[in-house]
Amino acid sequence: MDPAGLIARGCSRAALLGPAALVGLSIVVGGCVALDPAGVGEPMTLAGNPAPDPYAAVVRVVERIMPSVVNIEVVADGPAGRILGRERRGSGVIIDERGHVLTASHVVLGAVDLTVTLSDGREAKATLAGLDSDSGLALLHVPLPDLPTAPLGRAAEARMGQLGIALSSLGGRERAVTTGVISAFPPFEGYWEYRLERAIQTDAPINPGSSGGPLVTASGQVVGILSFSQSEAQGINFAIPVDLIVGVLDEIVTHGRPRSKPIRPWIGSYTVSAPNGVGVIGVVPGGPAERAGLKQRDVIARINGQAVTTREAFYRALWAGRVGDEVECTVRRGDETLSVRIRTEDRHEFYRVEGSGRRASDFRLSTSDCRFDVEKSGTSIPLSLRGSAAAVPSPSVICLSRNWAGSALAMAFAFGRPKS
Repeated sequence: MDPAGLIARGCSRAALLGPAALVGLSIVVGGCVALDPAGVGEPMTLAGNPAPDPYAAVVRVVERIMPSVVNIEVVADGPAGRILGRERRGSGVIIDERGHVLTASHVVLGAVDLTVTLSDGREAKATLAGLDSDSGLALLHVPLPDLPTAPLGRAAEARMGQLGIALSSLGGRERAVTTGVISAFPPFEGYWEYRLERAIQTDAPINPGSSGGPLVTASGQVVGILSFSQSEAQGINFAIPVDLIVGVLDEIVTHGRPRSKPIRPWIGSYTVSAPNGVGVIGVVPGGPAERAGLKQRDVIARINGQAVTTREAFYRALWAGRVGDEVECTVRRGDETLSVRIRTEDRHEFYRVEGSGRRASDFRLSTSDCRFDVEKSGTSIPLSLRGSAAAVPSPSVICLSRNWAGSALAMAFAFGRPKS
């Protein structure tokens, strides 16, 4: 092949790698990439044709899926209103023509008023069709005709290194798209008695209010729902696999929750792994743990006589029982060892607003009250809580931060021994 042919061949390969590769190749071969005659700056091949757009797949996905991404405005009451914020915003994605919107449960938990806005400007009041506390996903219903929909894929078929496209609302009819790769499928634990055996990790940047937005593959399949961010500095974000809810969608629509799997016992604790136990960094106001006398800075060493040396072990021991069972927690409180008996409850029922009449008491926590010597662990915060001017507390401190975004609760905890 003549030199011109080799150069043109190199151009086409570099175009697939993106603009940076094109610029680099132009330096090496001396003029492989030219600007278009109009001076717009579009990369051109030697033949004078526009170079392939490396982001064409992303553009196609955005054109196809973005109309189904909605903005969700929430007014909440009850315990969830106090804990997560009485006014909050998130994203969602319409998944069927009946008007069902898939989102993250913490976006809509405790909602008494839901307003959904489409990118075409249409707005409607929505109802909470149901939620699954175990997966962290929820379904809304929007009574509008001719709705755009997004197809659900299979997260189990996603692969490391695959393109991940994060779609979300910026409020009202404004939307945003960011891209990254699907980088891992690790277990994910939340401090609020929550664990996924297999989450979707991505480095796609997130925006305030991204919670509930879809994570989409290059083929246009929704494989996850954006939900948590480990650290803004690290750029590690997590999506909940849609596989966890696909099989129970009809149950949620019919009953407001899944009925085909056991209900997990819940005590309303916020915990981290600590030396020789699980450190309590907070309790849900009015929840079982608070009513039984579990306190901040307690260290749970055993449940029903079984040693719990990690948060995972604590969750597994707690979930081994049934709702309504009494669990005996052996607790270290300063120099004392105590027994705290807690009657487990159904988290779903506790957070129901209708007829509950509950108003959770305010949080009164200070940074100095929340210190623990903990095992290495990152900060995990629901994405809907991002966007406040308040800074995340020092990585050396475990604390409950209030008033982060609309009186929201954010949890930040340490990477090692706290500073003295």
